[in-house]
Amino acid sequence: VVWMDNRNGNFDIYGYNMTTETEFPICTNASSQWMPAISGNTVVWTDKRNDEGDIYGYDIDTGTEFVICTATGDQSGAVISANIVVWTDSRDGNSAVYGYDLSSDTEFAICNNDSDLTSPVISGNIVVWHGNCDGVFNGYNLDTKETFTIPDFTPEELDISGDIVATRESSDGNHDIYSYNLSSGEKSAVCTARYSQDHPVISG
Repeated sequence: VVWMDNRNGNFDIYGYNMTTETEFPICTNASSQWMPAISGNTVVWTDKRNDEGDIYGYDIDTGTEFVICTATGDQSGAVISANIVVWTDSRDGNSAVYGYDLSSDTEFAICNNDSDLTSPVISGNIVVWHGNCDGVFNGYNLDTKETFTIPDFTPEELDISGDIVATRESSDGNHDIYSYNLSSGEKSAVCTARYSQDHPVISG
């Protein structure tokens, strides 16, 4: 388990090993670190040590911190699946989605145009995000390096696991939770109870 922690007067990143019941610091730099994500033994987060937001990582096995992206502009909201890290990036003046392959030390642009794209999520070889690219909502296949259109898709918050995207969408002033199957194109209501439901997350 990883989280952002204010015990030292600024936000740091800490972790907890549920097998050994041991807490450990991941990054306690004097600047602020926040929004950690974890996959396997790799932790990534947004780091303000260089004033603008950058993306850093940490290998739990080796206890080694490493830089992922310190480009100009703000980088934030990093998420990770296996060896692929994706984040929101403002280096070109708008919010774009960039990625980094830890296995090959290669950075790449996923979607970068005049739209403002935020909150990317990743599962396996699929990346989706909030906002539109080229006027429609898209996803990105890391294997084929191609974008694909997601019809009837208006997410305000989202998460992904495999081919299933969990989304929050608005209807009649309330927030409801839906799922979207990328393979079949089927959209299903998960919860449309009275009042609002928010912040969907999904596993399996």
